[in-house]
Amino acid sequence: MEVDRTAEEWYQLGFNYTDSESLKYWTIAADLGHASAQFEIGKYHHYNRDTTYISAEKPDHAGLAVLWLSRAVEQGHAPAQLLLGEFYMQGLGVAQDLRRAVALIEAAAEKGKFWEAQVLLAQCYRDGKGVEKNIQQALEWWMKAAEQGDSDAYVDMANLYWEGVDVAQDKEKAVEYYARGDLLATIPMIWKYFQEKKGTITNEEILNIIQQEAEAGDAQAQHELACCYAYVYPRLQLAIENDVTKAMELWRKAAEQGHVEAQYKLGQCYSGNKH
Repeated sequence: MEVDRTAEEWYQLGFNYTDSESLKYWTIAADLGHASAQFEIGKYHHYNRDTTYISAEKPDHAGLAVLWLSRAVEQGHAPAQLLLGEFYMQGLGVAQDLRRAVALIEAAAEKGKFWEAQVLLAQCYRDGKGVEKNIQQALEWWMKAAEQGDSDAYVDMANLYWEGVDVAQDKEKAVEYYARGDLLATIPMIWKYFQEKKGTITNEEILNIIQQEAEAGDAQAQHELACCYAYVYPRLQLAIENDVTKAMELWRKAAEQGHVEAQYKLGQCYSGNKH
């Protein structure tokens, strides 16, 4: 084995292999102090952990994960901070320690561009888990995640405003956040909102919301609109004329963005089963 490689070179070499072979190269890099290699080893043991039994043939993957993640954390590695925080949150390989968990997750969230940590931290502040409950702090962390494109953060905020849980109820803001977040959540909530506010809502009003999102390039909206044209979305089937060609065009646009359901529907169309 060559010994004149840098830690980064050993680390990158590990991605050319799988399982134990990758682990061999990452261990060389990790022993040279490479934080991302230490994280990959920790992640490897995390994915392979099985708490049913530990023996000489079956190592303590959870304990090894904690060991290597801790080494990466010492170097300020954000993904390692988040994952180790989850270990402390659940008591995996370590004694459960919610405050230590939140401290690690917050350290990762403060790195700036790590919305996964920001969302989890917001949930901790919302639930008072490992930290004093603070809805304002939760909203601030959710907004940071949402501004980076995390749709679930908008949905989490919308849920609070819709139900008026620990915040002043604001259904208009809730609908706005649902619309920015998850279209599947938006449709029934908008339906309920307009029923309460105006008594009824027409299919055309809901359809207009979906069309605007589809025209803006949202893959989920394109899929929903295709379903409307194909008569497979029961609530809106009377609001639009059946047009399988338009449906296929929209499914194709969504499929090209990686939308799995649209890919499946498009495949059905090509196979002759249009629904």
